[in-house]
Amino acid sequence: MESLFELIGESAPYVAVYDVAVDNGVVYSKFKPEQRRYAETTLMSCSEGFRTLAVHGALACAVANPIKSKHYYLATKADIQVFPVHATTTDSFRCVGRVSRIDQSKRFTFYTETVTCFTEEGERYAVLDVEYVGLNEEEFVKAKGADATPAVAMVPGQPARTWIPCGQCKSNG
Repeated sequence: MESLFELIGESAPYVAVYDVAVDNGVVYSKFKPEQRRYAETTLMSCSEGFRTLAVHGALACAVANPIKSKHYYLATKADIQVFPVHATTTDSFRCVGRVSRIDQSKRFTFYTETVTCFTEEGERYAVLDVEYVGLNEEEFVKAKGADATPAVAMVPGQPARTWIPCGQCKSNG
């Protein structure tokens, strides 16, 4: 499924997704939580859950997109629900996702989908309902615009900048 990752416009996924499979438009994958969790917290942090489910969702968009070329899938709306489970630990999660609707506006294509995350014991852990806008490379660059701050050219022999942590700087006021 390496070619599927090449279609989502992501050069370095935020999570390690493996065992990716597609069956009749449904995308299946597994992932291991990267952040160590403790007894007083959930099995996975919300930020890690969002990242993982979002990457899985982008893969599902790539499967549903009839144009099989690199696209950037940006979430425009998302709703996550986390459910109580009996599991207190899990070494891996599995995700299932499918695009339920594709809408074409005058400018962009929108993908609506649901991604469900299960513990390795099969308990439903989280559900992400999300809407993505799919942009090809040209549309993405145009929507993103130019970087606000141009890169500073480093010249040999030029002194390096030293940053002073906030609170240690002195002001005139």
